[in-house]
Parts: sequence; C-alpha cells; structure tokens
Amino acid sequence: MNVKSEHPHAPAEPTPFLISKKATKNKVCIVLIDSMTLSRESLAYALRQGARDFLIFGLPNSDDFHRIPEVDVVLFNTKKSPLTDQWAMDQINEIRRHNDPPVLVISEAGDIKTAVQTVAKGLRGFIPTTVEIDMLVAAIRVVLAGGIFFPQSIITDYLQHVGDHDADDQVTYLGLTERERAIAERIREGKINKRIAWELSISESTVKVHIRHIMRKLNASNRTQVAFMTQQPALLLKS
Repeated sequence: MNVKSEHPHAPAEPTPFLISKKATKNKVCIVLIDSMTLSRESLAYALRQGARDFLIFGLPNSDDFHRIPEVDVVLFNTKKSPLTDQWAMDQINEIRRHNDPPVLVISEAGDIKTAVQTVAKGLRGFIPTTVEIDMLVAAIRVVLAGGIFFPQSIITDYLQHVGDHDADDQVTYLGLTERERAIAERIREGKINKRIAWELSISESTVKVHIRHIMRKLNASNRTQVAFMTQQPALLLKS
C-alpha cells in the first residue's frame, strides 16, 4: 500500500512494504496511525521537517502494521475517540501483537480522563493536538529514551484533582515510604530493577517487594501507572 501525498512540496510517504531493514539503519522508524488522510500526511510532513532522523510511515489503521520492519515508536492519533472505544482498543491490540512497540497517543481530548486511560492501558504517554511540533518531537525522544511523556498541564490537573499538594507532598500523600519514593523516582526514569537495586544498595528481590507495595498503595497494575501517579511536573517538558 502506498498513499500518495497531495502536498505539492511534500515527499511522498514511503512505501513500508518495499523498504528493507538496511534502509532503516540509523533512522528512527515511526508509524503514524491516523484514519484521516489530510491530518496524517500533514503531521508526517511536519515531523520529517522537525527531525531529519525520523522515518515516518503513515497508515490509516493497524491492518498493515505487521508488514513494517523495525518499528521504534507508534504515534496513534485517536482524534476525539476515547481509548475505551472498540476501534481504538482493536488498533492497540493489533499493534501489541507485533513486538509490542511503545505507543504515544495523540488526542483532541486533552483532559485528565484521557491521560488516565492512557496510563491504564500501559501506553507510553499522551500528547494533545494543541501542542507545537517541537513538543511532539521532544515527546517522541523521551519515549525513545525509555521514558513516559505527559504534558505539565495534565499533571497539574491531576494534582489539583487529588488534592492541593506540591509535587513532593503528593508522593507523601499517596502513602509511600522514603524507600518506596526513591524506587518510584527511578521507575519514572525508566530504570530496570537491577539498576535500581545497584543504586540503592539493596537486592533485586527487595526492589520487587517494594514495587509490589507501591503498586498496591497506588492501586496501580503496572510500572507505567506508577510513573504517572508519582510524576513531578518539574521533571516533565512544559507545554
């Protein structure tokens, strides 16, 4: 499948099924799933201009996702649809069937509810359509580095929602001990258990026990949720 670009100065969208792994070497392979041709091609064009090392593949849905080699990040534009929508869930499930790459959600619904849905599904971040292209590029690089991205406005809304506390007090408010806070901070940084154990001079099994306690206290089901619920706005890029 090859979607022809209608922009007179935009390069045609690459045909993913004809591109070899060699052609993607030293490139960041990004799949942009967007059901609307105009917005998909416009966003792909803007990303190519904003980051020359990005190789963008635009698809209207996830049907042909499995045919694209070496995917680094998936951008999923849900428009106004909630992530609980059956179509959105089908797209995410299909993506996860193939090496489970990190997924960054783009949505017109820039509210805390959508952000919470993103975390609940174990996705790697959320970005509203109101941000500039430089912010989206930065968000992609955060995800590539193993991080999780949410704009500061979303975190601020979340903190206001749970109570009027500053970022550090918020973690205390959630009932975490000093050791659990230290581990939660490293989870936010995307560090694995072995690294956390080394930095805190404790065993890896002890780290796992603390993480289970953290998840129980926060009612979280995965590390992504822990990272979001203990996130400090100062550590995020501003929107």
